[in-house]
Amino acid sequence: MSKTIKPIRDRIAFNIIERTANETDEHGLMAPNREAYHEKLIVRGVVVAIGDDVTSIEVGDEIILNITTAIDIKPTGYDVKVISESDVIAVAR
Repeated sequence: MSKTIKPIRDRIAFNIIERTANETDEHGLMAPNREAYHEKLIVRGVVVAIGDDVTSIEVGDEIILNITTAIDIKPTGYDVKVISESDVIAVAR
């Protein structure tokens, strides 16, 4: 039996659809390029479920967000991330 998820209030469940790979230096360490680091924090995702209070985003929308504001709930058995509607930077339809 497959479980579904229903976010509460203004929360949005989404899957990441694009994320830039981390750049490393010749030793395999994260490159200390501040601009590149900040660019990697911005990701695209596709909305899979929304809470009842979400007003400007629909299931299936592509969203752009800062990944540091998302909560990974994979440990609970759901392979999605959750974010509040106010933390979404943009919507592409």
